[in-house]
Amino acid sequence: MKPRGLTLGEKQTLKPSYSSLKQILVHVSSKVSVNWRWYDQANGVVEWSFDNADTAAHSVILLRNGYFFGGAYWPVYYANSNGRGASATNPNDNFGVDFLDGSKEITPLVDSGVLNNAPPLGLVTFNNSDPTKINISNSTVCFIFTLAAGESWSMLEGGFSSSMTPSGISVYEVTPLYGGNLCIGYDQQRVIDWDLQTQTSLQGYTPNPSTFNTWLLSVESDAPFDVLPYKDQYSYGQCQQPDCTSYFENALSDYKQGKYEQAVVDLLDGIDCLFTSGLVSMKDVVMDKLKKVMKGL
Repeated sequence: MKPRGLTLGEKQTLKPSYSSLKQILVHVSSKVSVNWRWYDQANGVVEWSFDNADTAAHSVILLRNGYFFGGAYWPVYYANSNGRGASATNPNDNFGVDFLDGSKEITPLVDSGVLNNAPPLGLVTFNNSDPTKINISNSTVCFIFTLAAGESWSMLEGGFSSSMTPSGISVYEVTPLYGGNLCIGYDQQRVIDWDLQTQTSLQGYTPNPSTFNTWLLSVESDAPFDVLPYKDQYSYGQCQQPDCTSYFENALSDYKQGKYEQAVVDLLDGIDCLFTSGLVSMKDVVMDKLKKVMKGL
């Protein structure tokens, strides 16, 4: 994924623990095809071109280099798009990414030009035998490409090189399964990996987890689930954010009663609640402390 104003995109250096992917033949969709070409080879940017040859609209996801496009750093993309995060003060840092709207039918992508095109995100479940439950072990958020009948659509992705070109390219069709509130949380390691690989300091969205009114989609049965080294959380309905204030109230009560050790335990539990619930960013706190230390030098 190439943010406007940044030359680095979704890096291809992740190594999924899915060794059999190397043996999978490229899956060819009977409806939607995809091709790539160098857009800016010197900077590792390729152009993906999707074509729907059918007389009806179709939604697909793109597998390349061992995992589905958008499946690695989606918390960063969403958090810095369309007035959120870095894009609020610098439009050039806008990824232009939103979640599919679960209250509406999924509509075809609008072609705003290859430099500005960005697909929406959706939650995809693989080999799901029980649609009443979302199996965390085989579901992932990734980009959803919906093309109208006869439509062609292109976008850019960075992070490649002459020695690491797109490979293992497959397109799989997805079908809407449920539209409505979904509680979606992400592994903070995704953001850490993004910062390390791109040398930026963009944030993931907060609170984490958050409630999104979006779509859960099922994918063709032969689509391989891309196992990335992250632990996310997904469930139907709204997220239940913990009430961290109770810990601080208990700490104050214990202190007044002379239960000093318990007061400290309650206080630490309250701080831990703030961090783990996403209400406070540990990274923001650390960065703020570092800035103050640097000013004092």
